[in-house]
Amino acid sequence: MDDAALDTPLSVAERVSHLSPEGQLMPTTASSEATPTAAISSPRRSRGQPSSKANRDTVATLAPGQAFPSSSQRLGRRPADLGAPRWGRLVLVGSIGLLGLGLLGFAAMRTAGWVASTVNGPKLNGRPLDISVTEPAVEIPSAPTADQQIGVNDVAQGVIEEWLAVKRAALGEDYQADKLEEILVEPVLTQWRRRAEAAPQENWYWEYEHNVEVKSVNPEDPTADQLQVTAVVSETARLFEYGVENTSASYDDVLTMRYDLIRQDGQWYVQNMSKLPSEN
Repeated sequence: MDDAALDTPLSVAERVSHLSPEGQLMPTTASSEATPTAAISSPRRSRGQPSSKANRDTVATLAPGQAFPSSSQRLGRRPADLGAPRWGRLVLVGSIGLLGLGLLGFAAMRTAGWVASTVNGPKLNGRPLDISVTEPAVEIPSAPTADQQIGVNDVAQGVIEEWLAVKRAALGEDYQADKLEEILVEPVLTQWRRRAEAAPQENWYWEYEHNVEVKSVNPEDPTADQLQVTAVVSETARLFEYGVENTSASYDDVLTMRYDLIRQDGQWYVQNMSKLPSEN
């Protein structure tokens, strides 16, 4: 009977009762010391449940003094692994978060700058220019004068024709001697003023017709203030004394004249004149 009891496998309850406080199986008989391993069968299933081949074949083999594996060991995970932080994942999440914050801050700064430039206008870099609203930023060259635009020959032509028109008025029937100052300067002004003042006193006057052709002007510089002009003047003159024409004193002549012109305060005047020998 003892041999039969030794050959009979222990039930689960009996095996649990033989566990030591440290969780190891305690040897109870000589048979257990001699047996290298103890086969532990699965708990008995209830009647009426279908049998499973996996349940029949599942056997836990323990070495002598080995305790039952814990639930964590049966799941293949150590208890320390359950609470261990995932440092790699935390670093990755933190890096992504910092990158997102940086992009968000950059976008916010760009948006704020765009709004400020739209409201306040463009921002100027560098030192502002010292520009006054009453003065041009750059020096604007003065417009060319009328003399510079028409040329020295045209200037000389105009001045000589003006002088001959004043001569007709000062020595004419109306005796307009005051016009001489508009075109003549000294020394010729005094000479022609004396003639014009003598005309009404002696009761004579002249009628003139003129044609002018400028031959040369020296210098040919429209900015010059003095010009020497050579011109051919066709002059027809009729003298009247006491209202009667003096035909013996009348003449029709072609004169080659030299005129010295001078510009004063922007106005051209005849300063001197003389008759040159005829070219013929």
